[in-house]
Amino acid sequence: MEVVAKANSIPYQKRGVPSRSGTDAWALQVLRGGTISGLVSIPNRYMHSPNEIISLNDLENLGLLLAATVRALDKSDLKHNVEVFRKF
Repeated sequence: MEVVAKANSIPYQKRGVPSRSGTDAWALQVLRGGTISGLVSIPNRYMHSPNEIISLNDLENLGLLLAATVRALDKSDLKHNVEVFRKF
């Protein structure tokens, strides 16, 4: 995703999450030998409230990043993912 963001001039920030993140990303990364996973978050204020606020620019850039990443999958080597799940 980082390579795709740079190639498409999509602004992004990265932050390492060393273990469980409260999502399924960590489980996917380590389950059954692990697989490639990426956790995408969007900055917000007042999470879990009726007035949760995000930047519309961040939302638009997130959509651009996800779409560009999916398009780039055709050029990537997903053999690792297939082999991990075939073993079990």
